[in-house]
Amino acid sequence: MSNLPQHHTQRRPTNFFATLLVTALVLLSCTSQHPNQPLPFENGTITAFFCPHDCNNTLTNLAAAYPSMTCAFYDLDSTLPPTLFPNTAHIFVYTKNFEGRGTPLTTPRTMHNKFCILNDHLVWTGSMNPTSRGIYQNNNNLVLINSTCITQNYQQELDELLSGNDRQTPCPVVNLSGAIIETAFCPEDRCKEALLHHLSLARQSIHFMTFSFTLEEAANLLINKHHAGVNVTGIFEKRQQHYSVKNTLENAGITTYWDANPASMHHKVFIIDEKTVITGSMNPSKNGVQRNDENLVIIHDKATAAAFLKEYFRLQTRAEK
Repeated sequence: MSNLPQHHTQRRPTNFFATLLVTALVLLSCTSQHPNQPLPFENGTITAFFCPHDCNNTLTNLAAAYPSMTCAFYDLDSTLPPTLFPNTAHIFVYTKNFEGRGTPLTTPRTMHNKFCILNDHLVWTGSMNPTSRGIYQNNNNLVLINSTCITQNYQQELDELLSGNDRQTPCPVVNLSGAIIETAFCPEDRCKEALLHHLSLARQSIHFMTFSFTLEEAANLLINKHHAGVNVTGIFEKRQQHYSVKNTLENAGITTYWDANPASMHHKVFIIDEKTVITGSMNPSKNGVQRNDENLVIIHDKATAAAFLKEYFRLQTRAEK
């Protein structure tokens, strides 16, 4: 782990009383979503990395440190070197994208996840498919979480994908050294409702970066927030222009952009009030919330939000109207 880039390592806020107040407000929101679940506390860390500039080195270092990792991927290039994904790794690939490396995974729904379980307390997830394009060209995020509870969530999800039997997520909400982390697996954990719930809580700002954004309920909620005085702005993947809600938002007065990456802007990210990040594999689309197997991670932490906002504004400066 010592060789991983450290510039995105998240740190907890140092003002005790401000942290206590923010934590209390977040807990109130989370407990309303999960009223019968006790809230476990763990000491742990969250680290966000962004492709293409971070991901090759990050994956190389993780592969060297955890050669027996277990992963579930929508797509995987069979030509990627073993320095990124060792031959000792246990990799399951959605059967329609299987190219001979790893084990094909057949599921009733489209298995759209991108996550790796490194050991019993370390997992990464995000928007990155481990392909040459996903690692070296597309704008993606990879979130590394050090938490036994959250790793258990992803291990159970993998077990469900292999067995076909859905079960309740063990730790849907975790207090990780003061950062409140929620995980949801779609469609069984009602990911659309979780997304809309957290967007509805915005009071100051919503910034988004979305590869495929076609979910009308989310678009209407953003419009209502805009009319209520919330600063709403976002970046869309231009290759999805015929299907996105960009024109709907623009017609309502919301400033939006096309990404300028000649490859793809592949994020599925919402940043709320500069303190909450929604990311994972799920696009805000009907496929994402209803038809695919997906994962969603909701991170209530200002430092993590700051890292994602930095990525947002980096892309916005290059984007097109």
